[in-house]
Amino acid sequence: MIQVYNWIGGRKMFFALLLTAISTVAWFIDKMSEHGWISFMEWSWGIYAFGNLGSKVATQIRLRQERGADDNAK
Repeated sequence: MIQVYNWIGGRKMFFALLLTAISTVAWFIDKMSEHGWISFMEWSWGIYAFGNLGSKVATQIRLRQERGADDNAK
């Protein structure tokens, strides 16, 4: 499964694409309205985008804190 995640672009991207596929199938078989599909896409891809943003910001903060700790140790 890790190879699939890496090929697609990561775990979050995999699940975002999976949710897109599932909701598209639901829309095609009339289990979801067009407005429901659009709303679901906005929410799912919005969560994906903010999840990526949050992880990148957290990584940068951690790196800055580590650099600050290294500077203080000298």
